Amino acid sequence: MKSKVYVGCHSWETALIVQAFCSTGLTEEFCSTLQKAHQFLKNAQVIKNIPDYKSYYRERTKGSWTLSNGENFWPIADTTAEALKAILLLSNIPSELVGDPIKQERLYDAVDCLLLS
Repeated sequence: MKSKVYVGCHSWETALIVQAFCSTGLTEEFCSTLQKAHQFLKNAQVIKNIPDYKSYYRERTKGSWTLSNGENFWPIADTTAEALKAILLLSNIPSELVGDPIKQERLYDAVDCLLLS
């Protein structure tokens, strides 16, 4: 019998790839890839808390990133930190190349998650 517990590490890997691309200085060459990664990271962020999460002994989820995508609601501090770093790096690139920046409120939510972890 086999079981699959997790669907993958999409957010984690995307955040690290964005950081690698940004460190090369070749962001214009990879702008379509970075644009897709930027959109994925924006979509993968958890934007709400689980209803009544404290009564289930769960952590705050709003603003976090999970290993895979935002659908499983299990916040991972390391992934949140790396995704936030990637989003901040992408904010230094013109939006014509990587798309519209994430809203500041969502950045604050991510920082709150990290401080509360």
